[in-house]
Amino acid sequence: MRIFSDPRDYFPYIGHELNRKKIFRSPIWKAVVGRLFEEPNVTDRGDEVHVNCPLNRSVLKDVLVRGVGAQREIAGSSDSTEVLVPRHRSLFDYNLGMPAHFMLVKEEVMLAAGSNLFVARYDSALRTFGAIMFLRDDCEIKRWGRRKVFLSVDRYLQEVLPEYLKLQMLDGVGEEKTKHHLIIYPGQEKDPVTRKRSGGRSKTGGLRELSPIFFFVFRQITQGHPTKLYVTPVNVSFSKYPDAVFIVHPTKYKGIVQSLRYIHEQNFTMSWYPRFTRRHTEARVDAVLNYGKPELFRGEDFQNIRDVIDFSRKLKSKVGLLESIFPSTLLYRSLDEKPDASFGEIGDRAKKLFDRYSRLGVYLEKVADSQGNMLPIEEIIRRAITALNCNPAYRIYGLSTKQLVYSRSGRVYSLDPKLQSWYANTLRHLD
Repeated sequence: MRIFSDPRDYFPYIGHELNRKKIFRSPIWKAVVGRLFEEPNVTDRGDEVHVNCPLNRSVLKDVLVRGVGAQREIAGSSDSTEVLVPRHRSLFDYNLGMPAHFMLVKEEVMLAAGSNLFVARYDSALRTFGAIMFLRDDCEIKRWGRRKVFLSVDRYLQEVLPEYLKLQMLDGVGEEKTKHHLIIYPGQEKDPVTRKRSGGRSKTGGLRELSPIFFFVFRQITQGHPTKLYVTPVNVSFSKYPDAVFIVHPTKYKGIVQSLRYIHEQNFTMSWYPRFTRRHTEARVDAVLNYGKPELFRGEDFQNIRDVIDFSRKLKSKVGLLESIFPSTLLYRSLDEKPDASFGEIGDRAKKLFDRYSRLGVYLEKVADSQGNMLPIEEIIRRAITALNCNPAYRIYGLSTKQLVYSRSGRVYSLDPKLQSWYANTLRHLD
């Protein structure tokens, strides 16, 4: 197996191929974003951008983006670059986060994705989308038209990744020394089946601890470098998470069965569900993307390992407070793990939660009226049920998801306790 002595020889294997001409033809962009960001659909208010496309042939319908002003200021500076740290719950996270940053802030934006995603045609689509490969284990790296190479995770983290990020983000590439921004998902938790701690989407719905690995790399490459690197918390909230059922009902099998299930989920997210929304426009998804306050990250400010870990923990809290509350999450949280409850019981719990979230400064516009008061609980329940139940009648290992929740005679009934718990857990960090 071939091993390179120069870390830069690995760059074609782990690197991105962000291409403006190709990106709009990528299946990721077409299926989920489509024509959402075309000029007639965008209302730019400076620090806030509202995007609405009622006739769009894609998943996303209405998107609110906050905090764009500070992002554009960093993007417009020749001696600054930025790391975005979003919450990661769904495959749709980076399908909105990266295109929104690309269209509204800076075209040169990369995102880190697990090495397990770089397979077949999806490899090319991800690289075109700006993805760089993140390794969690020693592995043989394959690439179309190139020989296999071996790269240990230790060397990747100590040499290859720091050198790549330093070049792309701090030194700059090309004649104009263009500096790329980077989106990372450093959240990690124990897998509910294997109990192994790893990255990826939240399988329990909760706000996860941030692995400090990336921040150690940033500490290493920013020490004494003139380019300013900012770290910004980000939170993307959706009216519903169509792929959540795949997460909360994982297969206990490994090997080919697990791979087939994962491919099934990819097809659902990028192909089946987008086609479904074209026939059933009420199934399309609303979203809010909240940028937090950028913080200057200088390697010399971190004296030891503890300083880096403390930084990651504080950043996690900032990400959590950028949540936007939608009716679906508020309803499931108000059910409080019970399979059913009356409108009155749900309303009392929802009002207490609403008041608490308001004191914390959490964004509540999706469950509030124009005066900032909570919508009638009947309206919140109606909106939540409409959003949650409008899914294709697909089956996952015998689990029918045609109807997830319904109301009758003044009561709400939840039919999937695991999914109910997952949605409720997305807000428990605010308790």
